[in-house]
Amino acid sequence: MQVQPNDFDFRFQLAYAYSQATGGYAEHNYRDLALFHYQLLVRRDAGVEYAQNNLGATYNSFQMPIHATEEFKADSEKGNALATANVVRQYLNAGFVEAKAWAETHEAKSDPDGDVAQALATAHSLRAAENVKIAEILANERQHRSALASFASPLVSGVQSHVDGEWAFPLVNLRFTLENGKIIGAGESSNAGGKILHSLDAVNRSGLWRIQMTSRKESDYSWSSSEGRSFGLFEFSVDGRSLSVLEYGPSSSSIAVYTVSKIESRVQQS
Repeated sequence: MQVQPNDFDFRFQLAYAYSQATGGYAEHNYRDLALFHYQLLVRRDAGVEYAQNNLGATYNSFQMPIHATEEFKADSEKGNALATANVVRQYLNAGFVEAKAWAETHEAKSDPDGDVAQALATAHSLRAAENVKIAEILANERQHRSALASFASPLVSGVQSHVDGEWAFPLVNLRFTLENGKIIGAGESSNAGGKILHSLDAVNRSGLWRIQMTSRKESDYSWSSSEGRSFGLFEFSVDGRSLSVLEYGPSSSSIAVYTVSKIESRVQQS
């Protein structure tokens, strides 16, 4: 995209892939990136079929029905049957027809309490709230996109010949072992509340390792707290002595990119 920013068909495919890459805890949610790219396509009037419809679907995934309906209607007026069907679904799901049109065609003879005006003002307030929400999503999206770019640039498809050993992560040193093609990591740290146990699981996905990391108090046998959970990806360097890590924390805006080095064992001499 940096090399060919006007390749709109590829941008659409990228946006679609981001919108589909959502699968719960082990799969990070990339809908913010989909929102960014679909918005850009529509602003550029790129003429890519289904771009505006899919922007509406993305707004719906963020619970923003007003913006979603506007995009569906705009694409429906261009003759997109799927967008027309989505307009119908929006009305059916909401249980009402367009508020302003209904108010204009059903003007009351008397409205001393201003009930109609209040209802339309509520619609305006909801739209304004959605605008604020979009701005927040896209602010986090910029950080998300930047983190992905900074993680992708140093990827070198390195070998994994020296997996076993100790690795210096930011919070704790984790000892890696390779078992049946899966990397298992374990380590311990301490704070005022006692001992903290850290674990890592990593599975190879086409050269990238998808990771899940968990930290819990030693006394928390039920693993009841999710505050210590994170997930992401890492890739080995060519020499196998360092990792490039992309880590997603508990909140949607908690993203970190960092390098982890292997702690080389030293032979002691007498």
